[in-house]
Amino acid sequence: MSILRHLTFLVLANACLPAIAETVPKPGQEAPVTVLGYSDHAMEPFVTRDGLRLYFTRWKLGSGPPAIWLARRASSDAAFARPQRLPIPGFVEAPALSPDEQLLYFHRKTGGRYALHVFALEDDQ
Repeated sequence: MSILRHLTFLVLANACLPAIAETVPKPGQEAPVTVLGYSDHAMEPFVTRDGLRLYFTRWKLGSGPPAIWLARRASSDAAFARPQRLPIPGFVEAPALSPDEQLLYFHRKTGGRYALHVFALEDDQ
């Protein structure tokens, strides 16, 4: 069974969130995912095979271009911790990992055009 699931993100209100993890939905249904301390728009999620790393596009309207962020958790039944922005500059979106999870593919908008790019992840990313 694949660890990748259809995940629906909520645009969370600015509030202190309890430490909860996502509810595993039944086939054909969906459930929200909690990322602790996060309150901006979250989209285009990608979860690693082990379910411990969540890459997503974060875009806070009015504060610059979208960026790719990473949230981690200690176990598959824990909440994702506060996310960290990856050091990829510019207008970047839509993260996806290579099969060996060493390369991060994404698209970058430059001059009104989108192009595919790849970023080599370090061990802690």
